[in-house]
This record gives sequence, structure tokens and C-alpha cells, in this order.
Amino acid sequence: MRALPLLMVVLLTACSMTSQKSDADSYKAAREKISALSAQITRLCTNPDYAAYFAKTFCTPNDLTLVVMSEKSRINTVEKNALNAWSQAYDKLADEINTTLRQAGPKEKLLAEYLDTIAIPAAQKNRLQLYDGQITWGQYSLRRKEILDGIAAESRRIFQ
Repeated sequence: MRALPLLMVVLLTACSMTSQKSDADSYKAAREKISALSAQITRLCTNPDYAAYFAKTFCTPNDLTLVVMSEKSRINTVEKNALNAWSQAYDKLADEINTTLRQAGPKEKLLAEYLDTIAIPAAQKNRLQLYDGQITWGQYSLRRKEILDGIAAESRRIFQ
């Protein structure tokens, strides 16, 4: 399992990519690719294959509600299957985004390194704890929000 849900949606709203590259067309292409991949990630939220997963957690941080935060149940078999399916689809897109970030410019590369060393391992641990029944859905969602907030803060720091 890699990355966290809707990572790039947060990134694209938290910062504006800047580049030192001399090839503006290449940079523009990278930005467009990231936007397209981010849109694909957002569409995962409405895919019926992942409905059991998104019934218990948020799609975007703006969807985090008191009900989601206070969800006391632990994951069941149907939800595990949805989590696994969503994770595979999401991780493929997130890997493409991270690869594109590494090629876009030096600041984007710094963000990709943060994702690889801090955010992705935290998200993997969070997913595993949910999957193993160690935490509730509410705890999982709150931790997802904390991870996304950390990414947004790091993005602001890098892109200032």
C-alpha cells in the first residue's frame, strides 16, 4: 500500500508548482499530467467498487464530518476488500504523480522526497492498523486528516 487518499488534491490546492527548469513546455506537461492524475484520484471516490470504503471515511478533507470522526466500528471483510481494491488503484496513480513530481523541478522533487520518507510510510501504517482491526474507522479518518495536513504544511514550506 502506498500514499494516502487524495494526496494530490490537497497538494494542488495548497501550493502552486514553481520550477527552475528552462524548458517551460516540459514543466507545463508535468503540471498537466499531475492535474489529470489528481482528477482520476478524485473519481475513485465515486467508483462503486470502493463504496464500502468511502461509506466510513472521507473522500476529501472537506468531507470530514463529526459522524466520520466518531465512527467506532472496526473494518469488516467487505470493507477490507474495498480498501484493498481502492489502495491498488490509488497507489498506481499516486506513484505516477510522485514520478512526475520528481521530474518537474527541484522544489517538486523535495516534495516527492517528503512524501516518500514521511507521508507514505505514515499512510501505510494507518491503513495497516485499520486493516488489522487495531484502530476504528474514526481513528483512521482522523489520522488521514493529520497526514494530509502535514503534507499541506510541508507544501507551503517548500513552495514559499
